[in-house]
Amino acid sequence: MKQVHVLRVVVASPGDVQPERNALVEVAEELNRGIARDRALHIDISRWETDVYPGFHIEGPQGLIDLSLSIEDCDLLIGIFWKRFGTPTVDAKSGTEHEFRKAYEAWKRNNRPQLMTYFKEKPYWPKASEEIYQLGLVFDFRHDFPPEGLWSTYTEKSQFVKLVRNHLTQFIRTISVSDGTSNNSNTIPIEMKDEQASLAAQELENKGVVSNDRDEEQFDGTNELTESLQLEENMLNMSALTVQQVNDAWENVRKRTKQKSTSGLTAAYLGYYKVIAIEGTPERPIVVIQAAKQAHYEYVKMNDRYKDLEWALDMEFSLPCRVRLVPPNAIPLTVQQVKDAWEDVRKRTRQKTPSGTMAAMLGLYKILDVEGTAEQPVVVIQSEKQAHYKYVKDEDRYKILEWALEMEFNRPCRVRLVPPNAIPQTQNPSKF
Repeated sequence: MKQVHVLRVVVASPGDVQPERNALVEVAEELNRGIARDRALHIDISRWETDVYPGFHIEGPQGLIDLSLSIEDCDLLIGIFWKRFGTPTVDAKSGTEHEFRKAYEAWKRNNRPQLMTYFKEKPYWPKASEEIYQLGLVFDFRHDFPPEGLWSTYTEKSQFVKLVRNHLTQFIRTISVSDGTSNNSNTIPIEMKDEQASLAAQELENKGVVSNDRDEEQFDGTNELTESLQLEENMLNMSALTVQQVNDAWENVRKRTKQKSTSGLTAAYLGYYKVIAIEGTPERPIVVIQAAKQAHYEYVKMNDRYKDLEWALDMEFSLPCRVRLVPPNAIPLTVQQVKDAWEDVRKRTRQKTPSGTMAAMLGLYKILDVEGTAEQPVVVIQSEKQAHYKYVKDEDRYKILEWALEMEFNRPCRVRLVPPNAIPQTQNPSKF
């Protein structure tokens, strides 16, 4: 028997984000096989649909839910919103708001539970007045979000899974477990058994991603990756992170997995990808990785296997690292390349136009990030002031910004405009 600290996570949301609610269970199981188990922790997801029994309560159905979920005693509440706010309760406009407020008030009193809130921003067009009303309640809740808090946004379930996986990983790293006690978790004995080997190896072989004629052995999958990459706290000076440093770290990960794993093909799997650029910020770096072959690129892209590559970096640097994967032979745009090109366009337009108005306008926007693919890059641009943001947004003048980029790179470039003071990276939480 091994003493394990249980982190109880309560999920609060209306019913229109059921896929995300279900995905949270899968993410928790995944982390329980990796970083959580390494730290003697176990994530337990509590949801009304699985943890609440049928019955009656003097305060109505929400009273039963409160009794079963015991929100004030949980470690973390995850709230998710999209186009519905939910059914009203005695003291709130919806059960989800009621649960959020209970957690928030408990946090103000006891500094727990922690709250993570996500807003889905997938486009949606209401078809009835009730849907408009529900959407308006979500907007009101977001507008009145507590000033002490941060929230995140996403558009698709796959993006939500990546976000919440990284955020839960960071949350786990804040947990202090010492001598059988924990500041914000419950302790119960759980018998820890080895997980069965993953089927990723067979999946790779079937897809032709891994060849049996290599001098490496068979890849044992994601579980082997997380087990063999033990938490070696190798904190580098991230402000000086270079491509060479990441390549060296990548090679170190390969060597350790080759030494620690019985099969050795985990190292071979990582060898199919190389680091070609570093973007993002020192705290949240984005590592641009190129696949050796199209099959390797498709394997990660189509099966959403980014976590395999990101975990390798997370384990080495002890902080979340996003990965931007590019196909073989593609020449991706880096943030610095786009910044240099933007300045070149400004200089040329200043020379060619006597008034200098166009160059001045381009100077009101700055390049922050590059998303999308090598063939169809999406450039994240931030306006200097709200008026500049509205000028482009309200009048749909994206073509002016996109024209400047297409003229320089001779390829279509989409633009994603963000307002001033917003945190642009989708992985970062947006501050209210």
